[in-house]
Amino acid sequence: MKRKAGFCVKIRGTVSKPAEKPREPGSRHDIRIPEQGWLGLLVFAFVVSSVAYARMLPYGQGPDEESHGLFVECLAGQAPAGTRWAWGLPVFDTTDDDANFETHQPPLYYVVAAVVWRAGGSGAVRAWSLLCGVLLLLVTWRLARDLLAADLALAATAVVALLPMNCFLATRVNNDPLANVLWAGALWRWICSLRDGPSLREGLLAGLWVGAALLTKQNSVALLPLAVLAAVPMARTSGRTRAALTQLGVTLAVAAALAGWWYLRNRVLYGDFFAQHAFDARFLPTRMTPERLAEQFKGHPEWRYWPYFGEWVTRTFVIYIGHNLFLLPKELYPLQLGLTALAACGAVAATARRWRRSGLDAGVAAAVLGACALVEVTALLVRFNCTYWQAQGRYLFLALPCWGLLYAGGLSRIFPPGSALRRYAVGLAPAWFGLLNLMLLVEYVPGLLRPA
Repeated sequence: MKRKAGFCVKIRGTVSKPAEKPREPGSRHDIRIPEQGWLGLLVFAFVVSSVAYARMLPYGQGPDEESHGLFVECLAGQAPAGTRWAWGLPVFDTTDDDANFETHQPPLYYVVAAVVWRAGGSGAVRAWSLLCGVLLLLVTWRLARDLLAADLALAATAVVALLPMNCFLATRVNNDPLANVLWAGALWRWICSLRDGPSLREGLLAGLWVGAALLTKQNSVALLPLAVLAAVPMARTSGRTRAALTQLGVTLAVAAALAGWWYLRNRVLYGDFFAQHAFDARFLPTRMTPERLAEQFKGHPEWRYWPYFGEWVTRTFVIYIGHNLFLLPKELYPLQLGLTALAACGAVAATARRWRRSGLDAGVAAAVLGACALVEVTALLVRFNCTYWQAQGRYLFLALPCWGLLYAGGLSRIFPPGSALRRYAVGLAPAWFGLLNLMLLVEYVPGLLRPA
């Protein structure tokens, strides 16, 4: 027997079964879209949305896009006068007048982008970012499909594909799209290991994803404790503790071999592995901090920093184009918070039920790993905002597959198994983000930054 992927399953072979009455032409049962067809439609919708944002919003509107582009041009052979070099890369200058300040970032995205830039300029680099966004969708679907049914895997992918801020970022000159797909790849390999058991091969593959992520964005260091956390249930569910520890060791060794030189370079040039002292010397005197923000609200005694931070993160998670342009009506954001809270409750309840029924199996372990990833990226954002005012929801996108699974799976698991409400609730989050995306592209973004 052979199973055809998709929502409608046909069984082919020689198994005897009652003869089926031929369906009338034009019957609703004749329209069948396989799982890969739905995935293709999601990729198409994502590409169209991303290109639409790129057409309507000019270069420079992404987060520090011009500075990211300057780093790319620098590596492509057009470095500003006075640029200092070490280990084949420009040195991060701590003076306030240096526009090339993204040189503190790990170089992988920019090295590839420089090659692309030589071929087609900033438009080609935007295409490179879009390719990273498409790869993120494919990895998200594969990650979810390795454990879950087709409807949940596609719904989680749809959340990632239709989230407006992700579509907007996908055509910007920025290292976020590459970092996001590399995080997704590492999570995918750990989920495969939870399902199939530890192996040297999985350790090598996970190490490649983690090492590349460490060479793309510095806060990818958070993947290292996740690697350790993944090894614990891996050992328990497989009963092979030594193999799980060996896989962990291979992952860490490969990641260190790929990315260790960058952090050693930071130690040599700036005095610490993450160049934090140089970063603070460059940005603390001039960038917005919690203290400076509080000064601006001195005349509003009801104002509090962390509730204000939460409001900004909620709004910028959906869309933030810069210059404080939130665009969507503020009345929509309580609904966004409500959906998030309901999804979290549903996910926790479903995981607890499965744990009571089956113990620590691969599904429960994957859910716990995903929850830890969400907690980590949230903790990184909170920690950063203790020093700098950067309440941007895009920093949570490192765990985008986990957000997709939370919204798609969590909302549906509120309802009883087998009920129509559960079946329809799988599509609730994709419909919500798709609606917001459509509102932005049709009503709010067109003509927004059109020259006067």
